[in-house]
Amino acid sequence: MADESKSTGHMERTLQTRHLSMIALGGTIGTGLFIASGSAISTAGPGGALVAYGIMGIMAVSYTHLRAHETRSN
Repeated sequence: MADESKSTGHMERTLQTRHLSMIALGGTIGTGLFIASGSAISTAGPGGALVAYGIMGIMAVSYTHLRAHETRSN
């Protein structure tokens, strides 16, 4: 049986500088995508924007799988 006096089941809630940087970066990227999507829809129309986002999504997933495969190979 595990020693319950050592583990209280609580997590420490602290944000380090790197966490705040990633939150800020995510907010910036999200805002940029929101503004760029309006430009893409006005230029290419809704169908063209969906095709472009689909192609970029496939590329992003492929890159993620490639990086995961490289990590597992070593």
